[in-house]
Amino acid sequence: MEIPLKTIDFSVFEEGKADRLATANIELPGFETLTTEISGAGVMGIIEVPSPGQFASQTLTINWNVIVRQAFSMMKSGQIALEFRSAQQIVDNTSGAVLAEGIKITFRGLSKNSNLGSLAKNESTGGTTELEMTYIKIFIDGVAVLEVDKLAYVFRINGEDQNSDIKKILGY
Repeated sequence: MEIPLKTIDFSVFEEGKADRLATANIELPGFETLTTEISGAGVMGIIEVPSPGQFASQTLTINWNVIVRQAFSMMKSGQIALEFRSAQQIVDNTSGAVLAEGIKITFRGLSKNSNLGSLAKNESTGGTTELEMTYIKIFIDGVAVLEVDKLAYVFRINGEDQNSDIKKILGY
């Protein structure tokens, strides 16, 4: 069995560019399913019923150490495409071997908010860029484990289409 330990290091690229973005860290989006509250006869109390494959607003945040040119390219109108690569450290609990596994995240989104941060002697600015997610695909060691494309009605976990029944009903 492998036990995940930590992120060793990561890099961020704009799609089609070789230069890495000079980021402090990235806050990846969460996956909150939209729900409807039901109550009434035959229901003891209240139940929030999830809507399959329907997610609330999802924001990715780039945290910058200082003001850099790359932060301004994230303010443009239209789609922004990024690729994240991460090396994660894991340990094999049977052999004790410490290993690395690769994570790749392909992300597309729209510029939502930019904050330049503040200026203070000997400190980072703490600037941020927020992008509204429209697409994400996550690979672990080259195997796709999650894909969500909000504009193409795609929601796959480990290659399995989570919305296949709904898409069939809707004529997709």
